[in-house]
Amino acid sequence: MQMIPMNYYIWAVLGMVFVVALLNRDFGPMKKHEDRAIQTGEVVFHGRKIPAVLADSVFGDHCSPIHDTIILSSTGAGSNHIDHVMTQIPYALLSAVIAMIGYLMLGFTGSTFAGLFVTFALLGAIAFSLKKKKVANQ
Repeated sequence: MQMIPMNYYIWAVLGMVFVVALLNRDFGPMKKHEDRAIQTGEVVFHGRKIPAVLADSVFGDHCSPIHDTIILSSTGAGSNHIDHVMTQIPYALLSAVIAMIGYLMLGFTGSTFAGLFVTFALLGAIAFSLKKKKVANQ
């Protein structure tokens, strides 16, 4: 029996996550809580779940030392792939924290505009402060 190539597992997991997100159902231990949420009307729309799935997949792509793109990019650059992951983690964590704050704002206010505004404002403020810091150091 032939083994399935490693990169197909990544696509399979992403596909399963999309199926769960798009069906608006969970097939695991959260089923009881989802049924209660549907009965009370506390259902999150698909338009808010799909970006979360994509953001999580990008975060996992940048922070996983065994991901195929990390290994290929570090090999192409001629560096150790663990060193490459260590250089990616600060950027990925910063983006994840900004996205998390935006999703918290979305959850508390129910307004997609408020979540996007907070996310872009934080991203712009951090980019501006890092640019200002870099100019001051030169």
